[in-house]
Amino acid sequence: MEKLESLLANEIAFFADGGPNLNVVAKTLSGIQPVSDLLLYIYDKYQTNFFVVSAEVNHQSAVLFYSGQRLISCQVFELLDDGKISRINTIVDPEKLKDLEKTLS
Repeated sequence: MEKLESLLANEIAFFADGGPNLNVVAKTLSGIQPVSDLLLYIYDKYQTNFFVVSAEVNHQSAVLFYSGQRLISCQVFELLDDGKISRINTIVDPEKLKDLEKTLS
């Protein structure tokens, strides 16, 4: 937990886009403790068996989560000058993920 929290800026913000047909755990959160708790919950509950790939999305660092060949989610990170993460945009909307896969190919 300490390692994760050390990567996050004090004013960290988390946003999730599930689209119109997919419920997400939380749409928005802020603060180191709530965001780190949610990230660990999501990882433990949903992502432990996914294949993880680092990428660049819209000129920002990102992590892609795959189940087999299927892209399940994408987390895009906005970084501060000191390298800490100030914002995490999580995409789980299947339609947006299909569009993202096209741009990554």
